[in-house]
Amino acid sequence: MEASSLFFFLFTTSLLLVGTSDQTVFNVLDYGAVGDGQTDDTNAFARAWQETCASSSSATVQVPSGKTFLIRALRFNGPCNSNSVSMEIDGNLMAPSDPSKWDCENNVCDRWIYFHRVDGLTVRGYGTIDGRGDKWWHGDALEISSSNNIYLGGGLNFKDSPRMHVVLNGLRSLVVSDITIDAPEKSPNTDGIHVTGCTNAFINHSRIGTGDDCISIVDGSSFVTITNIICGPGHGISIGSLGKNGANDEVEYISVSDVVFIGSTNGARIKTWQVNYATIR
Repeated sequence: MEASSLFFFLFTTSLLLVGTSDQTVFNVLDYGAVGDGQTDDTNAFARAWQETCASSSSATVQVPSGKTFLIRALRFNGPCNSNSVSMEIDGNLMAPSDPSKWDCENNVCDRWIYFHRVDGLTVRGYGTIDGRGDKWWHGDALEISSSNNIYLGGGLNFKDSPRMHVVLNGLRSLVVSDITIDAPEKSPNTDGIHVTGCTNAFINHSRIGTGDDCISIVDGSSFVTITNIICGPGHGISIGSLGKNGANDEVEYISVSDVVFIGSTNGARIKTWQVNYATIR
C-alpha cells in the first residue's frame, strides 16, 4: 500500500473511531439559538464554540436537523484544549441576504465561517450551508486555516457562496469527502474547493458545480490527491494561477484521477502568468 493511501486509510479510520466514542455535546439550542431562519443566532454559535473549545475531552458543537440558523460572519478560533473537536451540522446555516448585515470583522467581508488554528477538527453532517451570495458575490463561505488533521464532509451541502465555497489554507493532513457544492454557472469567482499551502490532502467522492474552478490548487500545496469527483458546470480542476507579480510559486505531487467533467469549460489544466521560474509536478 502506498504511503499516501495508508495515511488516508488510517486517518479516516481514526475519524470513525472518534465519531463513535463518548463526546461532550454542546447543542446550539441550549445557548439561545432559535433556528427559525429569521432570528440572528450568531451569538449562540459563538458561546457554544467557546464551551466546546475549552473542553478537555472530545467535544462537539451540535447543529440540530429540522432548523435553519441565520448567522453573521463568525470566527471559530483555536487552539482548543482537546485534539478532537467537531461541528455536526445537520441543520441548515444561512448567511444574511443583505451584505450590510454580515457585520464583518473590521468591516472586511473576506469570509463568512472561519476556523483558525483548530487541530483535529471535524466538520460534517447532512445540513446545507447557504451563502446567499447572489446579492453581491463577495466573501468566501467557509475557510479552515493553519490547522492539522482536518476532516470535512459526511454529506454536507454548500450552495451559493458569495465567492469561494471552501478555502483550505495552510493545512497539514486533511480529508474532504462526500460533499456537494452548487452555484449558478455564471456566478463569479465561486470556486468549489480552493487549496493553498496545504500538504497531504485528499479530496474525493464529491460533486461540484460552480461558476469557476471546481477545485483550484495554488502556491505551497503538495501531495494533493483528487479522485472520484463529478465536476460541472464550472472551469474544471486547475493548478494556479501561478507566478503572479513574478512570484516563484511551487505546487508539487498532485494527482487527479477518476473525475467526470460534465458541462465544464475545461478538464484538468495548469494556469500560469508569464514567469521566470515555477515548479509544477
